[in-house]
Parts: sequence; C-alpha cells; structure tokens
Amino acid sequence: PLERLGCHPCHLQSCHWRMEELYPVLGRAAGDRQSAAMAAAQGGGMRWSAGNFLAYSYSFSANLQALAQANNPQAFNPMQHVDQMKWLQALQANPDPNSCYPEAMVGLPALEQRLQQQQKAVEDLG
Repeated sequence: PLERLGCHPCHLQSCHWRMEELYPVLGRAAGDRQSAAMAAAQGGGMRWSAGNFLAYSYSFSANLQALAQANNPQAFNPMQHVDQMKWLQALQANPDPNSCYPEAMVGLPALEQRLQQQQKAVEDLG
C-alpha cells in the first residue's frame, strides 16, 4: 500500500521526520503564539516568512496607565509579544506612544482578523 502512495518503505521514517519538522511552522502560520515564541527564542536571528508570519499593528487606548505599561520595553512577554527584537522595533516605530500600543499578529488568521476589524470600524464611521 505504501508503494501506491509513492512512498517507499525505507523512506517512510524520513518522510515522518520531515513532517514533524513542519508541524511548528504550520502552527505559527495558523497563529499558534507558543510555537512562534519558541521559534523566536531558539532562532535569535531567524528569518520570518509566510510560514511563520509575525507582524505588529497598533491599537488606540485612552487609558494612560495601560499605554505606559504596553509601551514599556522592559515588559517583554514572549507569549504576548513573541519576538523581542521585532517587538522592540514595533515600540520604536509606534506612531503615537501617548495614544496607541503595538499588538502582535501571529499567523495569517490574525492578519485577516485585524483587517476585518478595521473594515468594520470604517463601516461604523460611515
């Protein structure tokens, strides 16, 4: 039966091992923050791609205490911010630290969700 699937029995172990390597990448693409945080911690200078997508967007808040806490470089949390270097870059690129804070988007579903939120906000204004 394995031959019908194009997989030779002696290659089965290699195929299985390669699939196990892909699971964390698939998890990051699906938005699994734990897989992304572990990859960032292990890879230091790893290259991000569509398979392990990480981006930051900015949200507004009128709560000055929450803004001060969210924009504090010492408050890095790998489960929330994922990659410390990219999070620090997001803090530096913050267009208005007095009214907005960076939020990590892990995986393409998070990007799609953010886009839908922004579209709804525009519709609500118009």
